Order: sequence, then C-alpha cells, then structure tokens
Amino acid sequence: MDFELLGSELLRVEADSQRSHLSWADVARLVTSEEIPADMLSRASRKAASVRIHLTGDSLDNLAINVEAQFGARARQIRLGQEHVILGAACHPLQPEAVASAFEALNAAALTIGKLSLGQYQELIVGFPAFELLVDDVHLDPTLEAERATSEVAPAAIVDATLYPYQVAGSAFIRSMAGHGVGTLIADEMGLGKTLQAITLLAERKSSGISLVVAPAALLLNWGRELSRFTPHIRWLLHAGSSRVGVAGSFSPYDVVITSYETLSNDLTFMGDHPWDIVIIDEAQAIKNPDSQRARAVKGLNRRVGIAITGTPVENGLADIWSIVEFVVPSVARCHGASVVGRERDLAEAERTGRAVAPVILRRRVAEVGSQLPSRIDKVVTFELTPAMRQRYEQITTVLGVGLPALQAQRQFCALGDTERSETEIHNEPKFVHLMELIEQLASCGEKALVFTSFTLSVDRLVERIRAIPGVNLVAAVDGRSSPTERQALIDQFGQVAGAAVLVMNPKAAGVGLNITAANHVFHFNPEWNPAATDQGTARAHRTGQHRTVFVHEFYYAGTVEEDAVLRAEHKRDVADAVEAGVRQADRSALTEGTTP
Repeated sequence: MDFELLGSELLRVEADSQRSHLSWADVARLVTSEEIPADMLSRASRKAASVRIHLTGDSLDNLAINVEAQFGARARQIRLGQEHVILGAACHPLQPEAVASAFEALNAAALTIGKLSLGQYQELIVGFPAFELLVDDVHLDPTLEAERATSEVAPAAIVDATLYPYQVAGSAFIRSMAGHGVGTLIADEMGLGKTLQAITLLAERKSSGISLVVAPAALLLNWGRELSRFTPHIRWLLHAGSSRVGVAGSFSPYDVVITSYETLSNDLTFMGDHPWDIVIIDEAQAIKNPDSQRARAVKGLNRRVGIAITGTPVENGLADIWSIVEFVVPSVARCHGASVVGRERDLAEAERTGRAVAPVILRRRVAEVGSQLPSRIDKVVTFELTPAMRQRYEQITTVLGVGLPALQAQRQFCALGDTERSETEIHNEPKFVHLMELIEQLASCGEKALVFTSFTLSVDRLVERIRAIPGVNLVAAVDGRSSPTERQALIDQFGQVAGAAVLVMNPKAAGVGLNITAANHVFHFNPEWNPAATDQGTARAHRTGQHRTVFVHEFYYAGTVEEDAVLRAEHKRDVADAVEAGVRQADRSALTEGTTP
C-alpha cells in the first residue's frame, strides 16, 4: 500500500486493485497496525486528533451515521467503499484500542456509513460499547414527526368520532409506526384522548389479524363501551370473569379481545403463543416493575406491534420507563439493560434515556394543545362490581327489600359510604383504585382537582387516601361540617397553594355559590338522582374566569342503582333540552310573525 501525507492532518491510503473496498475490520487493522511508517505518523500527529462516530438527522427518514477524524475544530469524514480512504492517522498513537473496538462493534452490527434505521439508531444510543466515541447530533421532534405522518397517512375515516387536530396527528403517527412494525408509547397527559387514538389503529388493522387489549380490571367495560361507540363494526370479546374462554381458538370470530392483566397472567399458557397483530396495554405503569408477573406476561406475548398507554411513564425512576419500553421496542431495552441499575435518578442517564425513547414516544401536554380543545371535555367511566361486591350488593336487597332505604343503602355501598367493609376492601375496589391512579397522574403534573361524592364517610375515606399520594400539597374536605366562612378560606388556600391540590366535596354543600377556577379537573365519584346537582358541581370549575379546558369525569357501577341514576339523569337532561328547544322555536316564531314584509 502507498501512503501519502495530506498537509499535516490526514493520511491518504490508496488501496491496490484487490483492496478497493475496505471493511470496518480492515480499517481497524490499518489504523492500529504498524504498516504506517513511524516517521509519517510522527509528522501526522503534530495536531491532536481523534476519531468519532457521528449520528445525524432531524427526522425518522434521514437518520445517518458517519465516521470522522476530528482535528481540533475541524472534522473530515472517513470514507469507505472507495479506492481512496481518508484516515485520521494521528488517532493511532492516541487511542488505537478504542478506535479498533468501535469499528469492530460497527462491523458486528452490520452497519455501514450512510442511512440508519430507527431501530439501529436506538440500539447505538443505548447499547454501543464505545459510547465515548459516539457523537449524537440527531434532533427528533415527535410533534413534527406526527405532522409528517399526518401528511403521509391520511387521517382515518374509520371511527365514528371527530378527532381534534393533535389527535389526528397522533393517530397518523401511531398508525405509520405500526405500519413499519414499530410500537409507540402513548404518553399524552390525562384527558387528551389516548384511548381514542389507539382505537384508530385497531380500526385500521381490523382485517390484519386479531388484536389484544390488556387493561386493569376496572377499565375493561370502558374499553368495550368505547369500541362500541367509536367502532361499531369491530367485533370484540371480553375475556374476563365468567366470560373467559378456555382455548385460543375461541378468539377467531373476533377482531379484538379485551382482558385484564390478572386474567392474562392466569391464561398465558394459551394466550402467550397466540399470534396477536396489535397488543395494547392500558395504564402501562402497571408493568413498571420488570420482575412482576404481569410485566413478564405481557412481554412474553407473541405480537407484531406493542402499544403502551400511560400518562405517567416515569413514576419512581428510569427503570419504570425502560420496563415499558421493553414491551414497545424489546431490542432497545435489552441493549440498555443493566446500565440503568443503580442510576435510576441520574440526570445524565435520564437525558440519555429521553433521547433513546424519543422516536417512539408520543407526549403532548394540555398546555401545548389547549387551543385545539373545547372549554369542557366530559368522560363517563363505567365499572363492574367485583364478584365479592356483587354478592354484598345483592344482600342489601335481601335484607332491606325494595324501597328508598334499600336504594340509599345501595348508593352508599357503591360510593364507599357504608360501614360494613374494612378499609383494605375499600382500597381495592375498582372506582377507588382508578380515582387514586388518576389523582397520582395529576400530582405528577402539579394540577388541581375537585372530587364530588354524596356521603360523609366517602368524603373522609377519600381525603385520607389522597393525603398519602406523594406530590399532593393540599387535601381538604368541603361539606356540611364546614361553615361558609371555613369553606371560602379553604378555597382561597386551594387557589394559592403551589402544585397539586384536591378538594373532596359534597355537592349539596359545594354545589352553588363557589368559584373554584384553580381546578380544571372534576371527578363525580357517584352519580346524583338530580342531574342539576352534578351540573352545579361541575360549574364550580367550569365558569367565567376559567381559562383552561375543564375535564369532567363521571364514575358509575354498571348494573346497579348508580346506572339507574345515570339513565334517569340523561332522561331529565333530554326533557330540559326539549323545553329549551321549544322556547327558542317559540321566540323565533314570535320574531317572524312580528316582521314587516
């Protein structure tokens, strides 16, 4: 081989006809071999030099890798696959072992200079053995990626819903990624419609195979309700409780199977090997412990694409999000592996984690998309009584018969306002568990909420439990036990306290005359017979002076007195709306009759 010194910086290696294309291994050998004359090395190393592996790109379509010789502020690319290969000769005496190991690692990964895939980029970021040589100049903006996906993948006309602009972008992004066999971590803040965006993917993939939704038991009915509402053409099966099937063949008539984490763990023997197209895990923080049975169960599923939904991907430390990412993109998490251990709260490691997962995470905040939202968003969440709860609920009728005392006792039972159950039982019941999970999400965002419930014991139980949630800086009760002066003092304090705060309120005591616009989340823990009481409670936050979108959540147990109350309230609202429509029509008629031609 002939070597020619270019100035005092670079060395040109001119290969003979048999060495016109050099592999990474060839380059590593040349850089670290003694074939380069010593006098030429000494002359070439008059300027300090190093080698770096340079990653660039501002979108998923133009990620690239190059190898450069760096001389002070100047850099020259090392070009492979050509007859003339430019090498930074001065790197030989400075760091031959690191250079050799870097090239060998790239060779082992079957990487060549040029275009990188998303998976290759992520594996380099989290698992490259010579990370100190890696220079990451990739700048991916998930929002821009979502916009690009929207332009490439037409918004789905596949759901019976009108999506907000950010949801259209999110849906396109999720569907575009899934089309390439890549999963997504949907981490939008609470209230932004993560479920609906995921449903657009299920609707689009309807004919591509059976998909699976895994969710906490409390939310299974809600998933079925949402699928029926937005995609009535999808055939779905609830695989839980008495509706469980015994063999995977029973899934074949359906497009989507809905099950709980617990049921999946119990039935993994036949659900684990089933070839699922899309697997969606809701409230994905449920698998934040990678050693838990539920985490091992969902990660062991035979799936084409995994989608995780959670508003709180990091609750305690970096291990949380890496456990979730291991479900979404397993190869990336495996590469990262042990580097998180012992560094779960290390800020540098956190930033590195953020860069690695950025291409597959969809995270929008209410403050960022607020201009696209209406002033109020309502969500009704349906729960199912556990078998033990159902037995006790029916005993109320057995003991008290039919009448107002029985109805009141049943309402108290559903609202956790009875004295028959232990605190442990109360804390494990579906509505209670779900409310606490949502309050935890609000605490992580530093937001404020109002919780309405009809019974004093319910107020006390909720206050006691919410006070144990880290990050909630104020929890107080507002009901008939507090005077109007005390109530106003609490509300003033609620508005002034920094960060998350919760008021637990009786709608009769707090339903009128109070302005609580510091809160933009309202939870109705149990329905009222009179919808006006519910509406007045919501109006404490959704009123003049409120400059943010208000999210209203109404909870009820299916097949109970609470569902009767919801249906009755809907009928009363329909009657009120009809009266109002009649008034407007009469007003228009009067105006028309009084108009002179």
